[in-house]
Amino acid sequence: LAARAAAQGVAATERPADAGTFSLDTVNARLEGDIALAGATGVAAGRGGRAEFVAGQIVVGDAAAEGALRIGVATLNSLGAQTVVLGARSRAGEGNTLDVGARTVTLAGGEQALSVPDLVVAATEEIRVEAGTTVVAAPVSAKAPAPIAYVIAGDGAAMRVSNQGGATLSRSQAEGASGVLRVGEGSRLDAGAGSLLLDATQDTRIAASATLRAEELALGARAITIGGPVAGPGVLALTPRLLDQVSQAGQLTLHAYQQINLKDGAVLGEDDGGLPTLDRLVLDTPNLRVAEAAQAGARITAGEITLTDSGDTASAVATAGAGRLTLNASTAAGGSGDIRLADGSLAVNGAASLVLNADNALALAGRDGRLVTAGNLHVSARGIVAEAPAAGQVIQADGTLTTASPVGSVAPASALGASLTLQAASLEHGGRIVLPSGELVVDTQGALILREGSRIDVAGSDASVGDAVVA
Repeated sequence: LAARAAAQGVAATERPADAGTFSLDTVNARLEGDIALAGATGVAAGRGGRAEFVAGQIVVGDAAAEGALRIGVATLNSLGAQTVVLGARSRAGEGNTLDVGARTVTLAGGEQALSVPDLVVAATEEIRVEAGTTVVAAPVSAKAPAPIAYVIAGDGAAMRVSNQGGATLSRSQAEGASGVLRVGEGSRLDAGAGSLLLDATQDTRIAASATLRAEELALGARAITIGGPVAGPGVLALTPRLLDQVSQAGQLTLHAYQQINLKDGAVLGEDDGGLPTLDRLVLDTPNLRVAEAAQAGARITAGEITLTDSGDTASAVATAGAGRLTLNASTAAGGSGDIRLADGSLAVNGAASLVLNADNALALAGRDGRLVTAGNLHVSARGIVAEAPAAGQVIQADGTLTTASPVGSVAPASALGASLTLQAASLEHGGRIVLPSGELVVDTQGALILREGSRIDVAGSDASVGDAVVA
């Protein structure tokens, strides 16, 4: 049951040795006493419980707190809980859905670090991490359950600092009318080998001297800029220092509700020798904008790159321009070498040229994906294949779409029943498209060239179920 719950991202069934849940919904209180949420320590060692605190205003630490719920850092540190949620409460019957009740949450730890295994903070208006505040994910317990994949709806700000990988928090129905996150000067958010997520739908600000550390790091903002000077309100600028920090994560997710803007000469995810510093990179946005990258261009490198849009964005429409963008998925540092096209519609705006270089595969990873560019698109990979059964993807280039595969290479394995639509002004296919028992639709108004050595394969394939072969 625990393994099934982990796979579904929901809370595991509790045992007698496990601690329960403490939930407090109040207006004005001060908590500095002891609250026990540790699991049993006997032969049948249990898991820590969950504490949830909700009030219109919440202050942790020593900041002024008139009319607010004030919680001492020492109180939270001594709970023994596996998960502490500030500003929201789990919905009855839907343990992974959080209903946000706090307008503002302030973390002002002072000299004492706030240290719990899994800290989740949510507010409708603002989360503020005061200057000099330290939040550290406490060491993981061998009995700790897999982290819950929390879900929230509407505008707001959120953060999560967890000692485990895969500790996610996703948001739906964001409009950008509110939701501010401030991470102050000299603050430190340290998840170690776990997960760190910072997200706000209106404005995300991370001070230049703040320290972010995690194996899995996710940054969410209305817009994100890579390269160039610090931008205006609503735009999270990856300054050189911040860019250096995020490039040290094993997995980096950049989630922009409106767009990710790449300035001319912008480089993400590689060292001075061109080797990837990121194992996995997720670009989650409806728009990749490269209109200003017209001279030196922009370049993004990782062991694996995923393109997706998890928002409720309408079908992507790309605008023309003179920009140039290259995405490199490299196996040089042990990465999969895949560029993954997941669910959602993503437009590359302002690009005359988009290049997708995958050392391994251009992989169809979602059931309803769409990648659109107004310029030319070049794909280089061992093969265009399906990562998931019944995957569905549209790739549209208003210019020329070309494909190529390295001489002597072999296409990677492909899942069954996928569908791919290629739309372009003209198509020059020199690579391999392998979609067993699948569907390939080519829609071109101009020339269609199938070069010598190219391959299109939608042939049937035997499928195995256990020891049986299904024809």
